[in-house]
Amino acid sequence: MNVNKMFACTAVILMAVCSSQVLAAKKTWQWEGMHLVMTSTGLIVDGKPATIIEKEPQAKVYQQGLFNYVVYSNGKIGVTDTSGVFKGYAK
Repeated sequence: MNVNKMFACTAVILMAVCSSQVLAAKKTWQWEGMHLVMTSTGLIVDGKPATIIEKEPQAKVYQQGLFNYVVYSNGKIGVTDTSGVFKGYAK
């Protein structure tokens, strides 16, 4: 009986760890060595919160440092510099 309880607890812990890794993978991107994380409060760039500067139905635009980050409703993140020149997509 103790073996079954231990196995059940181990299975629950493994499922929780795997689930959190899957969720983190969906909300984490990289761009030019920068780590981008989308949270419930907004975009975090290398541990620093980005300021939202524009909201549209299809996308939200955040600014952090020298770049703007366009977070599209489909999950893609486009990066521009502050003058609007497109630099690429975060992966």
